[in-house]
Amino acid sequence: MTPEIEAVAHARGLEAVSNRSRGMLRAGDPAVFVAALRGDFVVVTENHMDYLALARTRELTPGLILLNASGVARQVSAFCAALDYIERVAASVDESPADWCMNRWTYAASSHRCTHGWTHEDPPTP
Repeated sequence: MTPEIEAVAHARGLEAVSNRSRGMLRAGDPAVFVAALRGDFVVVTENHMDYLALARTRELTPGLILLNASGVARQVSAFCAALDYIERVAASVDESPADWCMNRWTYAASSHRCTHGWTHEDPPTP
């Protein structure tokens, strides 16, 4: 993921830390996932199946945002669409976005179409 996702999250008042900022640029998926769990961060990734497999090994996860977009501009745009979607759906069930994300994935296509499901369910095929 582009480190610009971190800046976009901050601009929206969200706490965010990129792998680069954590000094984990070359860290493997399991190490990144554990760091996200410890920090109670939702993971934002294009690496759908690996992170879903890691999430399925845990009873509780803070959630996954799965982007199907290549290039910085498309990733940022899909990320913003995912945040808008999460905020809207969470509000519709009277939950905070963070609580709503627990054990869920949110999938954002480059078309900005978003869907969601539980971490034990597979997302749409890109």
